[in-house]
Amino acid sequence: MFKRLLLYLKEMFPLTHIISSLLLGLTFFATISLADQKKIPFYTSEIYESLITVLLLSLMLRIMDEFKDLKDDLINFPERPIPSGKVLISDLKILQSVVIFLMIILNFDNILMMLGLLISLFYSYLMYKWFFIENKMRTNLPLALLSHHPVVYTYLFYLFLTYRSIHSTTSIQLMIYALPIGILLLIWELSRKIRNPNQETNYTTYSKIWGIKKCITIVAGLISFNCLFLIYYFLYFELNILILLLFFITLLLILKPLKQFYQSRFYHFNLKPMAEHFALTYQLIFIISYLLYET
Repeated sequence: MFKRLLLYLKEMFPLTHIISSLLLGLTFFATISLADQKKIPFYTSEIYESLITVLLLSLMLRIMDEFKDLKDDLINFPERPIPSGKVLISDLKILQSVVIFLMIILNFDNILMMLGLLISLFYSYLMYKWFFIENKMRTNLPLALLSHHPVVYTYLFYLFLTYRSIHSTTSIQLMIYALPIGILLLIWELSRKIRNPNQETNYTTYSKIWGIKKCITIVAGLISFNCLFLIYYFLYFELNILILLLFFITLLLILKPLKQFYQSRFYHFNLKPMAEHFALTYQLIFIISYLLYET
């Protein structure tokens, strides 16, 4: 079983997923700390426990998706560990139990953190049950997106409660700065299910539902919102403008495929890497700005 689980983690929750989960937490703490004009309390164990918890929450959702999407994966992704039989469902049930147990242990001694964790677990459970309208959601991808995406904000709220448990004077209003962080994941979710007409299969995509140009327009709009927020944030908190300029120079290179994808019906390109590069650059901007602010 141990070897099978290692195989599963290697293929379905690799190092890139681990790094992205940790970056999510670090970006949130950097964003809130800059706005709150306080240091990230790295001297406390709570910060590290919360980062590990977010990592475990991400893994838990990945496992839940295996259970939820098994029938679809047997058709669309037969090479994956579970559909191919390389890993057993019983293996994942054990792993899921261990993950939940570890999260409870990590947060048990902090009331606010435990509250945040319970909120995240409850919302994740609703997702797992398709909000008790499975038949409707399975046939309505936009509805599934609308109902599932807020789980990201339960994670961010959990991180806020962790921060609040240390800096008790921090205002709940600062949670507004978590909005663009969640939008990064929304951009990624949309981008991974956008294909050119000649690349479509039986797999349901947003481009099948809305059309390629409408999908690209939505993604471009979300990216624009985040960029406008970034400009506001840097100007309002008087952060290093040179870092902001560097971001937009990098952005021109990142978004080039988006323009090509929009212009050409037969352009073979996966938008998912573009969304990942944008998210990585966006998050690093906040982390670097925090480090410069500290010095």
